[in-house]
Amino acid sequence: MTPLLVSMTLFVTTAILAGGLLLAIWSQAGRPAFIGFWAAFCGFGGFGGLLLLARAFMPDWVPESTEFIGVNVAMLLAAAFGWAGARRLRGGRVAAWMPALAPALWIAACAVPAFYDSAPMRVVTGSVLYAVLCWAAAVELLRQQQDTTPLPLVRALAGLAILTGLAHLTRPWFSASGMMPIGIAIIAFSVATLFTTTAIVGVALAGAQAAAREAAALRAGRAEVERLHAGLPAMLFLHKVQPDGTSRRLYWAGDFEAVMGWPEATLAQHTTLAAFVPADAPRLADVMGGALRAGSGVTEWRMRQPDGSFAWMRTQVRRLSLRPDGSGEVVGHTVNVTAERLAEERAMATARLATLGELATGLAHEMKQPLATIVLAAENARRALGRGDVDRATARLDRVLEQAHRGGAVVEHLRQFGRGAEPGAPPRPISIATAVEGALTLVGGSMAAAQVAVELALGESPPLVIGHLVPLEQVLVNLLSNARDAMAALPPEATRRVRIEAAGAAPGGMVRLSVADTGGGLPAAVLARLFQPFVSTKGPEHGTGLGLSLCRSMLESMGGTIDASNGPEGAVFVIGLPAAAEPLLPHPAFLTDVGR
Repeated sequence: MTPLLVSMTLFVTTAILAGGLLLAIWSQAGRPAFIGFWAAFCGFGGFGGLLLLARAFMPDWVPESTEFIGVNVAMLLAAAFGWAGARRLRGGRVAAWMPALAPALWIAACAVPAFYDSAPMRVVTGSVLYAVLCWAAAVELLRQQQDTTPLPLVRALAGLAILTGLAHLTRPWFSASGMMPIGIAIIAFSVATLFTTTAIVGVALAGAQAAAREAAALRAGRAEVERLHAGLPAMLFLHKVQPDGTSRRLYWAGDFEAVMGWPEATLAQHTTLAAFVPADAPRLADVMGGALRAGSGVTEWRMRQPDGSFAWMRTQVRRLSLRPDGSGEVVGHTVNVTAERLAEERAMATARLATLGELATGLAHEMKQPLATIVLAAENARRALGRGDVDRATARLDRVLEQAHRGGAVVEHLRQFGRGAEPGAPPRPISIATAVEGALTLVGGSMAAAQVAVELALGESPPLVIGHLVPLEQVLVNLLSNARDAMAALPPEATRRVRIEAAGAAPGGMVRLSVADTGGGLPAAVLARLFQPFVSTKGPEHGTGLGLSLCRSMLESMGGTIDASNGPEGAVFVIGLPAAAEPLLPHPAFLTDVGR
């Protein structure tokens, strides 16, 4: 009995350990059916082994049927659960009655006296049923074709199931030879090995399936994110950027056609966007390098559309990571701001026309004086000609021409001011003095009529800045008009003065142009939000509250700034614009390919 006891002890111990391991991972692996069936396979197998061990210590009066009926029912049920697990692993259906079929056939056969009383028939029948179940499980395992399954392990388990079935078929021979304990020991060893291998393969399969589910979830999540990104009215991108600004695109997504006007397939055919942007468009290396150094950046640029027109794009970038070697990752997005730019241009044009309307009195004065001078000089010239005094007549005609040129200059300035800056024109070097002179041409008459003195402190050599002349004039006209209106409520004896002062800077720095008045200053409640739309100190009947907001937008489009504070006598507005050298260097470009 020693070989039998040793083998059965190994059998039971292995079954308990394997079943416990499978049961432990069953819940953690998402409760897959095949793990549950294999845990039952080990559990019922261990129970059958315990019954067989108990038989050795039972008294003689216990019926022999306890052993050959109970043990075989448990072992056949175990084998049936092993087959069910293999079938569920393949994705096959397992009805509730299937695992109980073989044990039920065994119990039904034992109810027949001829079968019950024939030991050889019981041994042969039990061995064949168990072998058939082992081989059926092997067939299911060999049919396994899932990509997420470690097939070599599955094939090894199938081979072991075949060998276990063959071991059971040797049981009748050992029984007939009187060596049943040896036969049982061989079967116990083979089944114990099958338990161990089943547990190992079950753990491996559970891990592989869990990894496959996680990968599928990641793919589904990525697909969902890409689907959402594809519907966004923006183009998203991620670039790996080197210290010199050169970059490699890691990711891009978005509704390309809605944003850029071109389908993604068309854009993907080009390594850069040079074919879609004008020659003065920004370069990608500069904006990426700038974002890598400064942490963020924003630029606006134009992109050619399929119909030949141009659309405005705004690209905003931010540094995502920075490595010790100076390289890093930059993430950003591009949106189409054509409608916004058009609306802003319409608002600026409306503001210019409104300014001209408000300054109608001053402009009339600017035109009335040269016209009156022309009329008087013409009359004097006619009288001189009547007397034959050609020299005096010629002098009066020269005066007429001088005043006509002055009036024509005012009209031309009005025309340029009403037309505004050329859309898409790059900033150019302009003189602060020229901008101030142009603004005073428009607003000087109304300032004089309101008894406001204008002091200029532009220096002997007024600085040059990079910008657009007409928008800068519009900003100055707005500030001067606001200062005039602020001083209109002062007592008659109060000082009414506006001082315009410029502070130069080296090329690359910022030129400061301040406009200070003696109107008493701005209310503290308004000062913090002065440049927001619809904020005004004049009341709804005297202004829309858009003037200073538009001033800030115009200056920012030129790379400038504007700030407001209260000085000793009144409000102080400080304009900052990039200083220009002579001759002006080409405008820095940031972007030639936002998506490459």
